[in-house]
Amino acid sequence: MEWVRGDRVGHGSFGTVNLAVPRSQNPEFPPLMAVKSCSVSHSASLMNEKLILDELRSCSPEIIQCFGDDFSLENGEKLYNILLEFASGGALADKLKSSCDRRFLESDVRWYTKSILKGLLSIHQSGYVHCDIKLQNILLFNQDDGVKIADFGLAKKDHDNVSSNSPRGPFDFPDGVSAKSSVTCSTNSLPSAECLPEYDAWFQIQDEFCWSSSSSSSISPATRLRQLSDERRFTDTGQKKTVLVLAPMLLALRPL
Repeated sequence: MEWVRGDRVGHGSFGTVNLAVPRSQNPEFPPLMAVKSCSVSHSASLMNEKLILDELRSCSPEIIQCFGDDFSLENGEKLYNILLEFASGGALADKLKSSCDRRFLESDVRWYTKSILKGLLSIHQSGYVHCDIKLQNILLFNQDDGVKIADFGLAKKDHDNVSSNSPRGPFDFPDGVSAKSSVTCSTNSLPSAECLPEYDAWFQIQDEFCWSSSSSSSISPATRLRQLSDERRFTDTGQKKTVLVLAPMLLALRPL
């Protein structure tokens, strides 16, 4: 498929995100897409994302859709590009920043959480761990579609070995998190943290409810989730009720 690059709408360590328009109408592609691009010499993460999105294709409407990839030569530089659904509502993190008092309504939290959990369940059932769940990687579409999980550049197979020299995911793991897995994720505060589906859930809760990291030296994400029913840090009744519903749903993703 031939396409035309439009305005830049985002950027990150991987490269840039631009609007993309097909050169000719095709019922298989939307009239407006997003294209993620990076130099071919630094394209490993983006190629990994493309491969994973291909495997996850059609498994869940809560996962962003990929329409293909290609290479291009622009301004003397060879680029690798992947074409994705365009999220007109932007990232959930941006919506939170622009919300009144920088908070979501409880009804919105329920709606977003339901969509995210559906997407995570499909990812985990397909044998993958996202490893970078955060509000910046949850994209807003129209009200019917809700939100979708994006940015799979750090995702891994549940039992793939990962180099301990490669930082993965947010850098605010709780101290001393432990789990039984051969999948290793290095962070500044936790050199040998492990990536399991529980960690995807952990990151989501941290972003949505902004709790503090536990000071316990032996607590695991699954144990922390089980403690939510007794959590006293949620001063808002609505948040408390949402957490009571969310904890068992998260544990159901991967019972221990």
